[in-house]
Amino acid sequence: MKSIHLSSITKRLLIVAAVIAIIGAGWLWVQRGDRVELAVARPRTGELAVVLRAEFVSPQEGKLELKAPSYPNAARSSGFIGIARGEDVILAFEGEKNLERADLDSLPAATATGLRRVYRRGNSQAAVALAVKPVEPRVGLTLVGLEELREKEVHLLAIYRFHVLEGKVYQFEAQLPESFRVVSTEVANQDGVAQKHELRTISKDGKTRLLVELEEGLREEQELVVTVRGAREVPTGIASEKDLAVPALAGVPATTTTGYIGVGVDPAFRVRGDVSGLLPLPVEALATVGLGVQGLALGFRVDRPDYSGALVLARKETRVAAKTLVYHQIDERTIQTDARFEFDVTFQIFKYWSWF
Repeated sequence: MKSIHLSSITKRLLIVAAVIAIIGAGWLWVQRGDRVELAVARPRTGELAVVLRAEFVSPQEGKLELKAPSYPNAARSSGFIGIARGEDVILAFEGEKNLERADLDSLPAATATGLRRVYRRGNSQAAVALAVKPVEPRVGLTLVGLEELREKEVHLLAIYRFHVLEGKVYQFEAQLPESFRVVSTEVANQDGVAQKHELRTISKDGKTRLLVELEEGLREEQELVVTVRGAREVPTGIASEKDLAVPALAGVPATTTTGYIGVGVDPAFRVRGDVSGLLPLPVEALATVGLGVQGLALGFRVDRPDYSGALVLARKETRVAAKTLVYHQIDERTIQTDARFEFDVTFQIFKYWSWF
């Protein structure tokens, strides 16, 4: 039985996948530590090819020495070695042993994604020294928030759109004020297709954090859209609220944060905002980002991720203008009066009417 020496950096972590393709038939193989032994039922001559695929756990960060696989009994060793970078790591080449740099297209399988170096080997004792570290993900976050102030409750719609600019991301976090009860959460890609995920909720320090763990992760130029609906009850009425605020929304990871916030209010009230990190925006402009709803009173564009704002609510005063048309018919014993009242009510609908 002949051996192929894999020379892994950590023998115990080496796992050979059951993918060995050999020209011909009748081969058997077994792994013993960092060696794979091949056996054939009868002697073979001529050209033979063995394709072996192996893997071991790579360090997330640190030094790494890749020793080239070798056949111990070969009288002469030659060939090429290619090293490709995965999308979630950065490689720094620190040295090589018994290797010579070659053009990338020298490797027959030069179509490998992320190919960074190709070496020509002329010795069985060849190795490459590397430094490995993970890519720091860069993610652009766009927020769209709508807070509706109703007579007895406050509704919140929060949309978090994560766009991966670089790296690969498996976990995302959507943050909203802890005062809101989360009614529903939807997780989809940019096309609206629901994504398989695990969801955990943590409430701490006045925030509710929704942790979304994806099975496959998000690659460069892919998007994840997390839609959260929340509500909180105000039994004593919205007018009794002393500390109304623009909803503080945030997401992690986020290299940059942009977005839009809209505030709707019950027709019986007027509202104004005292804000920081938000730029006023005509409410009509919010229709372009999906907030074209009735009753919008305030619109903002997110200028800083740490924005904040207080809302001042006041009940509208009811103003009534009345126009009367009166006709008196005077007879010998009676006076008959016909009166028509025309009202123009501003701000609030009358519930009770009285005539004197």
